[in-house]
Amino acid sequence: MPAWDKLETVRRRSARRIGPQTSWHRRYVEYVERLAEAELTGPDGFAGGAAAAFTLFGPPTAGRPPEEIFEAFLAATAELPENRRNPFDLVIAFGSGWGRTVVPAAGWEGRWEGAVLALVEQVRFAASATDELLKGQLGLDLVEHDELPSLAAGFAVSLLGRCDCAHHRRGCGGQCGRGCCFEDHELGRWDPARVPLRAFVDQAVRGTAQRRVLGAAFAEGLLYRALEPEGRVLCRVVEVSQCNTCGATFEGPRCHSPGCDAAAGAAHGRVARRNRLIVPLPQPGGAYVEAQRWECRSCKNLYGHGRPASLREGDARCPRCGWEPPAGRRPHSVSVWQRVGADERRGVPQPL
Repeated sequence: MPAWDKLETVRRRSARRIGPQTSWHRRYVEYVERLAEAELTGPDGFAGGAAAAFTLFGPPTAGRPPEEIFEAFLAATAELPENRRNPFDLVIAFGSGWGRTVVPAAGWEGRWEGAVLALVEQVRFAASATDELLKGQLGLDLVEHDELPSLAAGFAVSLLGRCDCAHHRRGCGGQCGRGCCFEDHELGRWDPARVPLRAFVDQAVRGTAQRRVLGAAFAEGLLYRALEPEGRVLCRVVEVSQCNTCGATFEGPRCHSPGCDAAAGAAHGRVARRNRLIVPLPQPGGAYVEAQRWECRSCKNLYGHGRPASLREGDARCPRCGWEPPAGRRPHSVSVWQRVGADERRGVPQPL
């Protein structure tokens, strides 16, 4: 067993050296470096790193960890590939309840405050990175900087499979509609043999561990689920123009594809594109409104306005390919979201 008393002595010295505002990862790295200088990491690098993480993240007033707790951790991680045995990740998860049965009490049998705070920090990093991706990739400024801490804390509650709403109970199959009902991202489902902890957290927050935002995947993440009920961002079917010259899709008055010689103001087709992230009016920065269109069964062109009462003779014909529905039938109506111009946006009342 590790020399817990000596580990704790070095931890206190390391904490005084770097201060309480340092990130948990930096605290851990600094601590392990001090242990190496004191030759306390031992011959097994993983076990030594895990012991250091136990001392750093464990309950500060509970004394040394029980032997069975540390042995349970080593047993839970023994079969992992060498490149997946990251003590920092694994002890944060273990202290937060992964890989063991948590007793609802303080001490080593419960959730460790330091581990949970380190998990919240990982979630906050993921949320901040996602916010930057939304701005850089899609031009969407959705989250205020001072919102990130509270969002991260709420997402961590979901990761832990806990709920403080006093109403919700797990096992509803996702039917209760409450904001905490996201079993698909629970920490207990993490498989460290497949992905690191940060990748799991990234996927929980934005739907993918990739360094980009994907509309359909983002709609499965915790950040979207927090913003969508307020209408701050939607994942919807969007109407876009399709160039009749080169076939490229675009929004705006003209095609900007390299080499395309379509004339300015030329008529183009319109098609639906799924899983687009948009900000609707009247949200600040919003530019989309919902509209009804008829969809051509032949070329998928969108046309008309989909209100049957205004259907006149000849309106049913697709202006792009000439298709018409069978006699006595109306075209298929679809709901899409359409980007509107600045003049139209100015006419929409903005929220106070």
